[in-house]
Amino acid sequence: MENRFLPVYEHFFQVHAYDMDFRGDVRLSHLFQWMTQLAGQHAEHLGVGFHSLQEKNLFWVLARITLEINRFPLWHEKVKLQTWPKGVHRLFAMRDFQFFDEHDKLLAGATTAWLLLDGRSKRPQRLQGHLDHIPAKSERHGVTGFPEALQTPHSDGPCHRIRARYSHLDVNRHVNNTKYLDWILDCLELDFLNEHEASRIQLNFLAEGFFNDEVWMYKEALDGHEPGFLIQGVRTKDQETLFQAEISFRRRVN
Repeated sequence: MENRFLPVYEHFFQVHAYDMDFRGDVRLSHLFQWMTQLAGQHAEHLGVGFHSLQEKNLFWVLARITLEINRFPLWHEKVKLQTWPKGVHRLFAMRDFQFFDEHDKLLAGATTAWLLLDGRSKRPQRLQGHLDHIPAKSERHGVTGFPEALQTPHSDGPCHRIRARYSHLDVNRHVNNTKYLDWILDCLELDFLNEHEASRIQLNFLAEGFFNDEVWMYKEALDGHEPGFLIQGVRTKDQETLFQAEISFRRRVN
């Protein structure tokens, strides 16, 4: 039965002007969008995608992700993105990714942890019986290690405030998780981003955001050879933490 399925799924993305930031690099949020898109396509191919699970009143949610970046894709580049299931860790279905340039040089890698939720209770479901037919490549890693829980940043006050509006919502009327990447970078000064680029980010999604939610962002600078930050977004009306992130930077060479 495994022969019916592609264990590794790939797609080529062309970098367009709307993918880029003010420095000409692909936005972090767009790299996340590409991964989410390809993960959904591969899940459909494997028989565990949106439409298949909808019949069982189940759905996937991305819970955690770690992305390590060697180099950002540039305008007009053609990027090959590959993804594969990597097995199960506790209640999490693991899926990894690798980005390659046109010369098959590795640009970035990622590991992601997904939860299978019941549509009524919104509680995580055991994965046994749902993924048994899927060929997992546990020996191949986009990023090694599991994205564990993150620390809460110590901060005297919010570094940024935002209210969730139309442009932040997805088809489920939740804040699209890729938007959190833009919110995280909005916490940083433009001069800093002009001189530094992200080298690694871990992002843990903890709660759903909705239209008109007011979210306060908190930031703590980390000690280290290269600059880094702990950042979290907290909904003000109930003090619910929507996400936590740890992001590291390196100085740009150009």
